[in-house]
This record gives sequence, C-alpha cells and structure tokens, in this order.
Amino acid sequence: MNLQSRLRYLWPSDKYTRAFKSHLRSRRGKWRSGDSVILLEAFQVPSNIVALSIFAETLADRSSRIIAFESTWARSFRLISSQLRYLASPLSLVSNRKLLVTRFRNKARREALAAAERILESTGDPDCFEKIQINGIVIGDLAYDLYTRRTNEPTLDFSDPRLKAILGECIGYLKFWQEYFDRVNVKAVCVSHSVYHFGIISRVAISRNVPSYQVTAESVYYMSDKFPMAYTEMKNYPQDFSRLSVGDQGDARDLAAERINLRFSGHIGVDMPYSTVSAYGDGISAGQSRRLIQESKNLKVLVAAHDFFDSPHSFGYNLYPDFLIWMRRLGHLSQQVNYDWYIKTHPDIQGRGGEILDDFIFEFPNFTVLPPSTSHHQIISEGIDVALTVYGTIGFEYPALGIPVIAASVNGPHSAYSFCYTPNTRDDYEQTILNLRENLFTPEVSQVREYYFLNYIHQLKTWVYQDYDAYLDIVGGYSGSMTTKAMGEYVDSFSKAFDSRTRLALANFIQSRDPRLNKSHFRV
Repeated sequence: MNLQSRLRYLWPSDKYTRAFKSHLRSRRGKWRSGDSVILLEAFQVPSNIVALSIFAETLADRSSRIIAFESTWARSFRLISSQLRYLASPLSLVSNRKLLVTRFRNKARREALAAAERILESTGDPDCFEKIQINGIVIGDLAYDLYTRRTNEPTLDFSDPRLKAILGECIGYLKFWQEYFDRVNVKAVCVSHSVYHFGIISRVAISRNVPSYQVTAESVYYMSDKFPMAYTEMKNYPQDFSRLSVGDQGDARDLAAERINLRFSGHIGVDMPYSTVSAYGDGISAGQSRRLIQESKNLKVLVAAHDFFDSPHSFGYNLYPDFLIWMRRLGHLSQQVNYDWYIKTHPDIQGRGGEILDDFIFEFPNFTVLPPSTSHHQIISEGIDVALTVYGTIGFEYPALGIPVIAASVNGPHSAYSFCYTPNTRDDYEQTILNLRENLFTPEVSQVREYYFLNYIHQLKTWVYQDYDAYLDIVGGYSGSMTTKAMGEYVDSFSKAFDSRTRLALANFIQSRDPRLNKSHFRV
C-alpha cells in the first residue's frame, strides 16, 4: 500500500486527472515560443492547477514560453522525483516538459549558510530578524514564518540550528532567482502564496518591475510595491465602497446584515467555505452549565488567541513579530492593571497550541483559558467588555455585536476602519491596554456591514467555476476542492462561452494592474 501511495504521488492517473489532461490536449495552443518566460509554481492543489492552466495561457498571449518551477533546497534524488512527478502533472501540458528546479551546488549552499550565520551573529532579536533584507529585498518576515511553520515553534529560538538552516535556504533562493532574472527575460511570475519561501521569487520579480501574481481557483492577486502581499486590498475598501451609489450602499449593508446574522446563528461556513466549526452556537455552550466569565467590578478582557504557527506576517508587519510575543507582552501588561483576563482559542486548536497555552498560564496565572467550544454568545452575555486580537476575524465579529476590539496590526484586514481600533505604534497600543476604561468605544455597526459586504459578498467566490456552491456540493465541500475531483468537475461543466468570458476578464485584469481580480473586470 505504501508503494502504491508513492506511485500515485509520483504518477497520478485517476479518471479526473486523465479527463483534465485530455481537455488540455484538445485545446493546446502555441504559447511555447518566444523570447520571454512566464514562471509557474509547479506543485499545487488540483483546483489551482486548473486556474493556472487558464491564467497562464491568457498571460502568455502566444508570445512567451511557459516554464514550471519548484523551489527546493533538496539534493539530487529530490530533483529526479520532482521531474517524474511533474511529467505526470497536467501542468506539463501547458508549460515546457522540463521542470525548472532551484539547484544548489555545495559551494552555493556553504555561502548561503555562512551569510545566514553572519546575519544571526548581528541580529539577536525577532524585531530585527523580521526586517532582514539582502540586496534591498526583505526576506526576514518570510524566513520567520517558514521557521514557525516548519518547526512548530511559536517564536524564534536563536540557539536552534534550524533557524540558521532555514535562513540560509531563503538566502539561497533569493540569490538563485536574482541570478536567473539577470540572464533570462522573465515576463511574469505566478505563485501559490506570497508568504513563506514561496514569496521570495515574487519579491525578486517586484524589484525588477516584473508582474507577480498569486493564482488560485478562488482569486487572482497582482502583487506590486504598493501591495507586495496578497489579501491586502482591504486597505482600499472605504474608497471602493464610496464608489457605489447611495442606493447600492444601502442594499449592500442590508445584505451584509442578513449574512452576519446567519453567521451568528451558528451556521457553519457562512461566506467561509473552509470553516468546519462555528464559534457562535447557542448562548450557553454545549456541556456548560456554569458561568465562565466571573462576576466582578473589574474590566473583563478577552484575548482571542491565534494559531501560533500560521504565518503571523500574512498581511505584513504587526506591532509584535509573532503571536506568542504579543501574548507574553499582554501577560506582562496584565500585571500592571486590575482586569479580569480570559483567553479564547479557536475551536479546533492546532498542533502544540494547547501545550504552549499551558506554559503561558503557568507564567501568567491571572489569565483564564476558556474551553475551546465556548460560544462567543455566552462570553458576551456574561459581560465581556473588550476583545484583543492581532488581526483575527473577531475584529469585525465583536463590533457587529457591539463589543469594542483593539487590534495589534496596522496592516490587518480591519485597519482601514475605526470599528476595530488599531493603534499605530507599540507604545500607543500598550498605553491603550493600560488605560482601557478611558479607551472603550461604541463600534460603528454600519462600517462593519460595509467591510463584510466588500470582503465576503462583493468579491468573487471563484473565477474558474460557473457555480461555486454547486461545485463544492459535487466535489464534497471545501476539502474535496483540494482533490482531483476539482479537475473532473471543471471538465464536466466546461462551457466555451463561460471560458471566453473568463479569459476576456483576465485580460482586462492583467491590463488594469488592479490588486485583485474582481467582478468589474467581467463587466468591461
């Protein structure tokens, strides 16, 4: 069974993959010639491969070679297995048959690791590390997030040899792609993420004024100096909403109110198909017969904990370099004030999250960890006064219910609005926490609805499939969209008219250089 699993990994041949390959062969174009090169990240989930096959063909415009690449620090055997796996991938029918792999000779490895060691000798704290830049390109935040993700460590450990290895790997990628761009005319780059090591080639492209895109079946982002990361177009939301007519604005807020109420009624996956658990169930959590927020005259503060290992720099820099440092700073601040402190985790806390929280409570016993299944309705009904987050969804959820939230990220998704208060500096943030009674406010609910409409309703759910909800039903939900069933459903529902309309919208988007593909590109 293990051998069969390995063979399926290297050479997928299920009926959905075969059907999609046949579809690609039937429409194969002439986009393999030309002096310029379009680079595609090779190994992605099936729905993204469908998206890339469409986007790359539109981007190439029959005048560029399409080359798939893999960024890997691995040695020879991995290079062979990667090439075999790529030859079996449908993406090889869109691009060159030979996979471009980041190859590093021993000398290049030693130089990258030596550079990492020199940097670490002069960079002894996380604030400096996240801003590490080489040749004018910042890679510190990418290496930071890669370290927490790979090692399952919530913060940097400068005595950990893995930190030097990961920083050296990122330096190696940076130098490889800089040298590649020096000798090859790169027209565009398409990646799966703008964080972790995936974001390094994107930043090299941006530094050379080469268009860089994050392409998935749900969205397409154009990354630039102004928007170097995906999912940051929210900074434009107030201006975007102001462009709607007064009547449309009213309708938008009403629709958002309906969807928010549905979400708060405990429905799962409302405008977030990846969600599997609701934190807004009945007023009293299942199995809870006792009061969780204790009655007292003290201010009651809820800390909404994050996944410690999930890319703290997803939206850019925050007031603190990672989630544990943020929480530990709150722990020290809590010792200076007379508040009642509570921590709420995600209902499905990941990995070592529980162990890390146990260590935190041992150091700061004045915090109470609420059961993961606790409903936010119960927390609010029992008198919580304010919630703290870095950039979590609670930043709009609690304001929608009349509870103020203070965020610790000037780049977070709610930072363009006042319904979630975002201090500009770390000192301002800490003074706000120390003087919470003077800084409490009543959130502007109409702003919350405006944000919700733009972020969850107005945006495209997908640009690849005609009916996203029907597509998810057929493939078995969001998890099913990560399987090859996504390829099969694309072939089964393929429409030439929809395909032509989509490609025209993509061409409009590419020409516009807007930060994200949106509905307006389909109306031009």
